[in-house]
Amino acid sequence: MDSSIPFNKRPGAMIGAWGFRFFEDDHDYDLTKQLSADCGLWSSEPANRESLLNPKDPERVRKLLNNGMLLTLWKEYSAMLKNYKVVSIKKERQSGQMLDSPRYYIFLLGLLAMQLGCMIPKPMKKWMRLNWNTCLFMYERIEQARTAVFQYQNGTPLNLGSQTMNELVNNPSRNLSKGLNVPNLADFVAPMRMHIDNRLCEERGGSRWTAVDICDVLEDRTAANDSGTAKSSAVYNMEPVPATSAQNLKIKTWGSNSIGADRIAIHDHHGAKTEDMSGADMVAFFREHGILSEENLRKVTRSNGSIDDKALGLLIHKMGGVSMAPK
Repeated sequence: MDSSIPFNKRPGAMIGAWGFRFFEDDHDYDLTKQLSADCGLWSSEPANRESLLNPKDPERVRKLLNNGMLLTLWKEYSAMLKNYKVVSIKKERQSGQMLDSPRYYIFLLGLLAMQLGCMIPKPMKKWMRLNWNTCLFMYERIEQARTAVFQYQNGTPLNLGSQTMNELVNNPSRNLSKGLNVPNLADFVAPMRMHIDNRLCEERGGSRWTAVDICDVLEDRTAANDSGTAKSSAVYNMEPVPATSAQNLKIKTWGSNSIGADRIAIHDHHGAKTEDMSGADMVAFFREHGILSEENLRKVTRSNGSIDDKALGLLIHKMGGVSMAPK
C-alpha cells in the first residue's frame, strides 16, 4: 500500500494520527519518548526533559549520540533480535516495556539520528539498508524510508518532510472543520510486526524459553541497489514539505486530554503552550473557531444550558484528544 492510495480509501481508527508519515502519530511519539529515556534525556521534571525529536538543544543531543550513545542503543536493540525469544504481545504492550518490534525501534532511532545529522554507525546503516522494507511501512513512509537509507549523508540533517501537529494546525491551507485526524493503523501494524518476530523465532527453533537470531532473517538484497533504485527501476523523488512556525500556538486541553498535550509539548518543537479549559470554555472555543458543527455542539449542551461532559469527551476523543488554534 503506497502513497498513491487516496486518503479516503485508507483504513484505520480516526484517532491518534494527524498524518501518514513518520512521527505524525501518537505511537511514534511514545516510542520516541522511550528512546529519549534510553539516552538519559527524559527527566521526571518536565522542565528538564529533552527529546530526540525536535530537541531544544540539537547540538547537545547530536553530540551525545555521536559520542557513543547511538552505537550503544543500536547494539542493545539489535541484541534483542539476535537473542530473541517469543513474547506475549499483549503483556508487553500493556506493560509499556515494548510497544513494537525491536526492528521498528531501530529504524525510528536511525531516522531520529538522521534528522539531527548524526554519524550513523556502519553496522546500523547497513542493517537499515537491508531491512528498510521489512517493517510493514505503508503509504508515504515507504518513500521516506527509501530516501533515508539510500540518500542520507552523515553530518547533513535529513528533512523527512513530516509535520508536527503544531505545524499542521498552523498551516493556513488546513481546514480544521473536519478535525485533525486521519485513519491510523498503528494499533494494528505494531502488534503485527511483533507477531512476525514471534513467527520467525518459532520457525528458527526458538520459543519463550529458547532464544534464536532473527536480526537479519528478513533482509531482502534484491529490493534495491545502493542508489535506491528498486527492482522495477522505479525512482522516488521526495519533495520535503517546508516546516512552518509553531511558536504562536496554544494547545487547549480538557480533562484527560492534558496527557496528549504533554506528549506534543515535549516532541513538537517546544513552541506550544497549554491552557486548561472548562467544558463550557471548550464549547465556546469550538464555536469561535468553527472546529465542530453547531449540530454536534448542540448535542453536548443540555436543555438548561450546561455542558454534558461525557458527550463532550466523546467529541474530543473523536478529534484525537487535542484541539488547537492560534492565540
